[in-house]
Amino acid sequence: MKYRRTPPSLTINRLARYLNYLTLLPAEETHVSSAQISKALGIKATQFRQDFHYFGGFGRPGLGYDRQLLIEVLERILGVDKPQGMVIIGVGHLGAALASYAYFERMNLRLLGLFDNNAKLVGLSIRGIPILHPDSLPKFVQTNDVRLGIITTPKESAQIICDSLVKCNVKGIWNFTPIQLNVPAGFVVRNEQPALGLLALTFQLNELEHIGDHKKGARKGYSFD
Repeated sequence: MKYRRTPPSLTINRLARYLNYLTLLPAEETHVSSAQISKALGIKATQFRQDFHYFGGFGRPGLGYDRQLLIEVLERILGVDKPQGMVIIGVGHLGAALASYAYFERMNLRLLGLFDNNAKLVGLSIRGIPILHPDSLPKFVQTNDVRLGIITTPKESAQIICDSLVKCNVKGIWNFTPIQLNVPAGFVVRNEQPALGLLALTFQLNELEHIGDHKKGARKGYSFD
């Protein structure tokens, strides 16, 4: 599959939403249409087809898509056609919740290790995965195929942990701390910062309420996924 050019991040986000939707469909639904996906996700059918044009396009409009083939193509595009090993550093409330999120496995994302410097947590386990001290991270990465590191530590230690992951050559870093993390060329970091999403949501809510006060029913609800 040849890429025409690097797609924008919004396209990649939509591809992930397509894959998530398709994997959650009942097994008996073997075919889907762009109109069906459009209605379910609130995305124009033309947008759905355009997103795949970045990757050469496939399928014929009007005939629908083989669901399993679509899943396989999306998995290849998003890089989860093969298992991706990951670790979580910071097993507080958020880290523990992510560790317990079994749906990751449906996306071929395999949690391999958990790390925390809290002596009360080291030695415990979540879903059979023991919690180790961060000092053992380099050796663990050496002996396991770890491609992704998830950071849910306090902000004061986040960049230190990030640097440690970079030193271990863990190429992808998912950051849930409230600070922006920096990585050198050749590495990728996604700064999730859930609080910012919540602030955006409160803005959207206030906008809807403001519109409702001035124009009753003039505008439908909207989503900024």
